Amino acid sequence: MSFLSRIFGEKEEQISLDSARELFNKLKRQRLEGVEEEKARLMADYKQALAGIRAAIEELKKAQLLNKNISQREIAIMEGNRSAYANQVGLLLSSLKPDIFEAAPTFEEQLNRFLKSSLKPYQVLTFFLETEAAKVARSLKRLEQVFIQVRNAAGEIANIETVEKSFENLDRAKSTGREIEIRKKQLSNELKEIEARKDAIASEKIVLSGKLEKLKARVRKAEQYKGEAEHDLHQMLAQFSKLFRKYYNLKGDKLSHALVESPIEATRSNPEGVAKLLKELQGFLMTGDIGEKEQERSKLQARLEPINQNSIVIMVEALGKAEADVNRLRTEIESSNEALALKRIEHEDEGLVLKVRALNAELAGLKPASDACEIKQEIGHGLSGLSGRNIRVL
Repeated sequence: MSFLSRIFGEKEEQISLDSARELFNKLKRQRLEGVEEEKARLMADYKQALAGIRAAIEELKKAQLLNKNISQREIAIMEGNRSAYANQVGLLLSSLKPDIFEAAPTFEEQLNRFLKSSLKPYQVLTFFLETEAAKVARSLKRLEQVFIQVRNAAGEIANIETVEKSFENLDRAKSTGREIEIRKKQLSNELKEIEARKDAIASEKIVLSGKLEKLKARVRKAEQYKGEAEHDLHQMLAQFSKLFRKYYNLKGDKLSHALVESPIEATRSNPEGVAKLLKELQGFLMTGDIGEKEQERSKLQARLEPINQNSIVIMVEALGKAEADVNRLRTEIESSNEALALKRIEHEDEGLVLKVRALNAELAGLKPASDACEIKQEIGHGLSGLSGRNIRVL
């Protein structure tokens, strides 16, 4: 823009309504070509995401256990869940249509069904093959992001739709006053029906939210139990933290180092080993191999006396059960009839909001021929934004 243009503004360009339509159709074609390019890119991203999932699942199938010192029963459990999870991923991929835009309408439902059916085998795999399972999860997340972009792609033509709506409003404004009044009455009745439904939805939300709150209270209670179990295990281990550090300085073994750095995780991973180590510490205290004052040794021996492998396993299992209960209850809430119903009516409510907005926009556009000048101003403004020129429609 020149210096004088910046001071006085661009010169207004006056065009006829026919010329405005011609310009709009030209700009629309250009934008739609851009949308087609975006669709092509999304299609390429879709294929790449699918390939990433297949590669990740193959890596999971071939992955070897880093810890070979586990029982045959644990290996069988791992293999069974690995096969089950890989099958569920395969079913998801086979259910998706090759064209992402054909697959998009049902993807969310298919993904939710997959997540529900694959939750247990995935959780088990994280204990054995955490890295490979996480790679599959990340690749599935990338696929979901591509579908989110597909939903958002519709926004690329929002400006075109605005001007197109203005042309429709202008054509509608030229219709007879009787036709306009009839349509206004129809729209008003639709809006009243929608408002009545929105009031009913609001009442349903209150009832469903109350029921969900009861379910959430169970989760909070389970979280409290989990916190208490974790606290009990931490308190039991904390009283020997000094001994663990001394033992590590003396022996330099991995378990005592893990007990110094992450005592709860170390105990959950190897409760039998921790029990043996505590027993060995008890012997060291009796022989004086670990330097402590007599009074302190007596206190530590007294604390160690009631602790054995069985008591440690019980505490670890209590924490594991509490943690599993929290996860189970959270899953139950997400898949409960109340949660699904609330999600459904919230989705319906969002749709009604959009419908109200569209009906109000149409109602506002129902103007007699005397409002044609105002609508032409809207078209001129929209075309100015699309073309970068200062346009006035005559």
